[in-house]
Amino acid sequence: MNWGSWELKMRGIALVHESGYEIDLESVRSSGVVLDWIFQVLDQDWADAQTMHDLLRAFDAVLSPQVNFCADAAGRGVTGGRLAWEYALEMA
Repeated sequence: MNWGSWELKMRGIALVHESGYEIDLESVRSSGVVLDWIFQVLDQDWADAQTMHDLLRAFDAVLSPQVNFCADAAGRGVTGGRLAWEYALEMA
Protein backbone atom coordinates (compact mmCIF):
# COMPACT_ATOMS: atom_id res chain seq x y z
CA MET A 1 0.00 0.00 0.00
CA ASN A 2 1.58 3.24 -1.19
CA TRP A 3 0.91 6.94 -1.00
CA GLY A 4 3.41 8.60 -3.32
CA SER A 5 6.85 8.04 -1.80
CA TRP A 6 5.41 6.43 1.38
CA GLU A 7 4.73 2.72 1.81
CA LEU A 8 3.00 0.83 4.61
CA LYS A 9 5.29 -1.99 5.73
CA MET A 10 3.65 -4.54 7.99
CA ARG A 11 6.98 -6.05 8.98
CA GLY A 12 7.93 -3.56 11.68
CA ILE A 13 4.53 -1.85 11.32
CA ALA A 14 5.80 1.40 9.83
CA LEU A 15 5.25 3.97 7.15
CA VAL A 16 8.51 4.02 5.21
CA HIS A 17 9.62 6.83 2.92
CA GLU A 18 11.67 6.02 -0.17
CA SER A 19 14.62 7.74 1.57
CA GLY A 20 14.53 4.98 4.20
CA TYR A 21 12.97 7.21 6.89
CA GLU A 22 10.52 5.19 9.01
CA ILE A 23 7.55 6.22 11.10
CA ASP A 24 6.92 3.60 13.77
CA LEU A 25 3.15 3.25 13.86
CA GLU A 26 3.32 1.33 17.15
CA SER A 27 4.43 4.62 18.75
CA VAL A 28 1.24 6.39 17.67
CA ARG A 29 -1.12 6.51 20.64
CA SER A 30 -2.40 10.10 20.50
CA SER A 31 -2.98 13.07 18.22
CA GLY A 32 0.11 14.66 19.76
CA VAL A 33 2.28 11.80 18.49
CA VAL A 34 0.78 12.13 14.99
CA LEU A 35 1.51 15.87 15.05
CA ASP A 36 5.06 15.25 16.29
CA TRP A 37 5.71 12.86 13.38
CA ILE A 38 4.36 15.43 10.91
CA PHE A 39 6.79 18.07 12.15
CA GLN A 40 9.71 15.63 12.37
CA VAL A 41 9.19 14.76 8.70
CA LEU A 42 8.71 18.43 7.75
CA ASP A 43 12.21 19.14 9.12
CA GLN A 44 13.81 16.65 6.70
CA ASP A 45 15.62 18.08 3.66
CA TRP A 46 13.67 15.79 1.31
CA ALA A 47 10.23 16.70 2.68
CA ASP A 48 8.63 18.76 -0.08
CA ALA A 49 4.95 19.70 -0.36
CA GLN A 50 4.07 16.47 -2.22
CA THR A 51 5.82 14.33 0.40
CA MET A 52 3.86 16.03 3.17
CA HIS A 53 0.58 15.69 1.26
CA ASP A 54 1.25 11.99 0.72
CA LEU A 55 2.11 11.52 4.41
CA LEU A 56 -1.16 13.16 5.48
CA ARG A 57 -3.07 10.90 3.07
CA ALA A 58 -1.27 7.85 4.47
CA PHE A 59 -2.06 8.87 8.06
CA ASP A 60 -5.68 9.49 7.09
CA ALA A 61 -6.04 6.11 5.38
CA VAL A 62 -4.24 4.01 7.98
CA LEU A 63 -4.94 5.80 11.26
CA SER A 64 -8.21 7.69 10.59
CA PRO A 65 -6.96 10.28 13.08
CA GLN A 66 -10.18 12.29 13.31
CA VAL A 67 -12.07 9.16 14.33
CA ASN A 68 -9.41 7.56 16.51
CA PHE A 69 -7.40 10.38 18.11
CA CYS A 70 -9.35 13.66 18.03
CA ALA A 71 -12.07 15.16 20.21
CA ASP A 72 -14.37 12.46 21.61
CA ALA A 73 -11.94 9.69 20.65
CA ALA A 74 -9.39 10.73 23.27
CA GLY A 75 -8.62 7.90 25.61
CA ARG A 76 -10.03 5.13 23.39
CA GLY A 77 -6.78 3.23 23.83
CA VAL A 78 -6.14 2.60 20.14
CA THR A 79 -2.62 2.24 18.79
CA GLY A 80 -1.27 2.97 15.35
CA GLY A 81 -0.03 -0.59 15.15
CA ARG A 82 -3.47 -2.08 15.68
CA LEU A 83 -5.00 0.35 13.21
CA ALA A 84 -2.34 -0.54 10.61
CA TRP A 85 -3.17 -4.24 10.94
CA GLU A 86 -6.89 -3.53 10.60
CA TYR A 87 -6.23 -1.40 7.52
CA ALA A 88 -4.01 -4.07 5.93
CA LEU A 89 -6.68 -6.72 6.50
CA GLU A 90 -9.34 -4.51 4.92
CA MET A 91 -7.16 -3.96 1.86
CA ALA A 92 -6.24 -7.65 1.46
